[in-house]
Amino acid sequence: MSNEDFAKTAIGIAAALARSSPGDKAEARRMTGQGTALFWRLAAQFKLPESQEAAWMRYLHLIALLTPATMDKSIHNPTRKLGAVLADGGNENARLEKPFMSEARLARLLASRGGSYDTALERAVRMIAGNTHEINVVGLAHAVHGRATYIAKDFYNRFDNSRTEDMTND
Repeated sequence: MSNEDFAKTAIGIAAALARSSPGDKAEARRMTGQGTALFWRLAAQFKLPESQEAAWMRYLHLIALLTPATMDKSIHNPTRKLGAVLADGGNENARLEKPFMSEARLARLLASRGGSYDTALERAVRMIAGNTHEINVVGLAHAVHGRATYIAKDFYNRFDNSRTEDMTND
């Protein structure tokens, strides 16, 4: 899948979930490794490669955790990178004395592999789910597919820039 197709798929799945019924959203939040009717419809619609179905299933689950049942527009916001949201907890205007997600927890997320990584990523998403309804869903899809190296950079850019602004305003 090309980068452009990957991004279109991530954005399309988030938009389709937003337009789905509250019941479909609830099923996606509770989804197990078997998927849901919504997932399989989306897998057919976006022609998801069989080798990537499990990762896209995890992605739909995480998007469902971030999308309130009553919300009918996509949570996609290209300017709200996952690492930045983990730093500020969804408040892009916050001045941060400390990050929303601890640096130790971020380090454990980035160091984990396999099922431990999936669990750590879900915990991170659950941390921010009550605070934000906007995130760059393409970045989240990359993280789900195991390409999470940019998370730390975005985290520290957001955290350090907030602290620098505070120091220059004193």
